[in-house]
Amino acid sequence: MKRVGGLLPRIAGHENLLLAFWKAAKGRKDSAAVRRTASHLDQECTKLGEEIRNGSVAVGKFHAFVVHDPKRRVIHAAPFRERMLHHAIMNICGPLFERGAIHDSYACRIGKGNSRALLQARHCARGGGYFLKLDIRRYFDSVAHSVLKSRVHRLFKDPGLLPLLNRIIDSYETKPGTGLPIGTLTSQVFANFHLDALDHFVKHVLHCRRYVRFMDDFVLWHESADQLENWKQEISEYLCGHLKLELKPGTRLGPVSQGLSFLGFRVLPDGLLLGRRARRRFRARLIEYEGGFASGAMDLRELQRRVGALVAHTDVAKCRAWRSRVLGRPPLETPELA
Repeated sequence: MKRVGGLLPRIAGHENLLLAFWKAAKGRKDSAAVRRTASHLDQECTKLGEEIRNGSVAVGKFHAFVVHDPKRRVIHAAPFRERMLHHAIMNICGPLFERGAIHDSYACRIGKGNSRALLQARHCARGGGYFLKLDIRRYFDSVAHSVLKSRVHRLFKDPGLLPLLNRIIDSYETKPGTGLPIGTLTSQVFANFHLDALDHFVKHVLHCRRYVRFMDDFVLWHESADQLENWKQEISEYLCGHLKLELKPGTRLGPVSQGLSFLGFRVLPDGLLLGRRARRRFRARLIEYEGGFASGAMDLRELQRRVGALVAHTDVAKCRAWRSRVLGRPPLETPELA
């Protein structure tokens, strides 16, 4: 694959930075940082462009917080200005990170979200046989900077861009030279791109016909359970030897007829069911949104938007009757204000 150069001037271009501002501001237009930047937008874009070109732009000033969705995760949010930088980079570089991606890779790709991954998994399950579900032990915390940078350097030859990407990669560590933060655009793209090598190994070396990967969760299907066990060993050796990664302990291998737990759903040959944890999460989010509306924290339009997104996420599953019962229950009463 031919390496690409001359991208930094395009990343630092005024029009690209304006686009990056609007992408970074989406859903956050009421925040102080967004309003402050918007009030002097042309000047801010000009200054950011200069800093990108001369290599002085700041990276790695994260704000960390914890979420439980459903398991505990530490999220590292970049300040708004750095969010603009990340969008500016991916506006130009994103298509290049996509060049080697296979059809069966999902997450952080346009038109390749949860629903598409689930529908493809259902399609694979219809082929019968057995499934093998694997994931990588502490994936984001375990990405080796040296390996990731080596793979990034095979895409680009830009003498201005590569030092910037290196600084972004090096700006976060769980231990020396290791780790990507959960919560930034660049880390999501880097993490998905990093496992392109695994995708090609599974498809073109192991010759697995039925395969789906959503970030670090991936599933293989085959007529033979023994073949899947052999592939698991080969994948483990490949990850360790080439990417310095380890599979999470435990094997989830079984006949497709018993159903596969994947992305909060139960994947069966004849359809998708909403998993127990996903049902609990649906109810919890609905209560949260109704509470926000009742307290005045969100208006009716925002409530409708959020509930609509919640419903859309479950549309791929056979859960319409259950969902109607949950949505049809009496809404929360508006609390009396002191």
